[in-house]
Formats: sequence, C-alpha cells, structure tokens
Amino acid sequence: MNKRLLVLLCLMLLFTAGCSAFASESKVGDPTAAMTAFENMQEEENVNNTDNDDELSWIRPVEEHGKLFTGLNLDGIGENDDEAYVSLYVFDHNGFNRYDASFLVIRIRFGTGDTTAHIVQAVGDYEFYTAKLFSEKKDAIVLEVHTKYANSGLVSVFALDVYGAGEVDPFPSVAERLNTTGEEPVLSSDGEKLYIGSLVTGTSVADIQDKPLQGLVLHSTGDGYSGPVDDRVIQTVYWNGNGWIVLERS
Repeated sequence: MNKRLLVLLCLMLLFTAGCSAFASESKVGDPTAAMTAFENMQEEENVNNTDNDDELSWIRPVEEHGKLFTGLNLDGIGENDDEAYVSLYVFDHNGFNRYDASFLVIRIRFGTGDTTAHIVQAVGDYEFYTAKLFSEKKDAIVLEVHTKYANSGLVSVFALDVYGAGEVDPFPSVAERLNTTGEEPVLSSDGEKLYIGSLVTGTSVADIQDKPLQGLVLHSTGDGYSGPVDDRVIQTVYWNGNGWIVLERS
C-alpha cells in the first residue's frame, strides 16, 4: 500500500479515536489537520528529491553530431516521403570516446507522420546508404560505422529492415538483420562465414543479376592477414528471405 496513504489513514484513525494530542488543536475526525500533515510531509519529500541540474549534468549523453536524410522510401507508402535522423551520443564526458560509452540513434519519421527509432552501439564516423535488401517495394538502411582510432580502416556494418505501422506490429518498428560488432563470426543461412577476417571500409550496394533484391558488398582483411588494408577479401552477400548467403567471394 502507498506509504502516504498509510500515513493519512493512521492520522485519521488517531483523530477518530479522540487522541488528546490532537484534540486540543482540532475537532475529532476533522480531516484538515490530517491533510496539513500530509502536505507538510509531501513538501519535505519534494525538497529532499529536488533535481539539481548542475549536479546531474554528468548523467546526460552529449550529442556529438546529427544528420538528417530525406527523400527516403522506408515503408513502401507514398513517394520518397520518409526521413531519418542519425545522432551520435556519448556518455563519456572525459573525451576518451570509449566504444562502450557511445551509441548511434536512428530516428525515423514516415510520410504518414508515424515515428520510430533504433539504437546501435558504435562510435565513429559513418556512411549511410539505402538499398532494396529485404523488399522490392521499400528500402532498408545500411550503416558502415568506422571504428574510432583504428588506423587499419576497420568498420562495423548494420542493415536495418524498417516496418511501418501495421506491417508486422500495430506500431512502426525496426529489425536489425545485420550487426557485425560481435566477437563471434556472422554466419550465413547455410553455416558459412559471411565474411573472412575483420570488415574494413568499402561497403557498397550491388544489383544482383537474376535476383529481385539488391546485395551488399563487404570488404574484409581475410583470416590472419596483417598486411596493407588494400589487400582484402571481397564478398557479395544476399538476403534470401531466411538469412544471408554468400553469392561471390574474391
């Protein structure tokens, strides 16, 4: 039961019983004194819990930068009337730009007026693409995020499948179909490694011959390779409806 309600009930019972400590100041059963005590307690609690903006500034993330992308078709409705705003937020106020203290927020507004958002844990500059990876009627979002302070051009790649209201849920939503930030290798639907080694810059969108959808071209270092970043393995991956498959590797 609510603590304040218990206090109020106890005070009312005391007045009803004719407690002498209160009888000299108020009538028995008069709720005025009880309400006064309740209000005093509330004021004291509010004083103790007053937010201090200066003291709490350290808990707020800092938006390092944001960019708006317009003219998108993310829900298959209308004519390129959707928008996405990508923000990089940092919780580390010491300037170390730690990976685990930063995240990207992708806010999406459809032409219908509906909105949704998705968060990925990443830090660094990024490339933003759209492609028909999962549907012929609408575009997916692809982010290639550069790993900050990595001089080898290492990146993480995200592929986001965006749904308008009523497609899979009553409300708009985002499904993360590809996230390469994990320590374990990403596997294709047939158990093959989606890429070899670590991903590096160069992610692009490709039209696939005799296929209805587009694919992603991923560049990687190759297993155990420590040479120049330009010597790399290139793989073209494609979403077959159940998962990713590797169409070509060179």
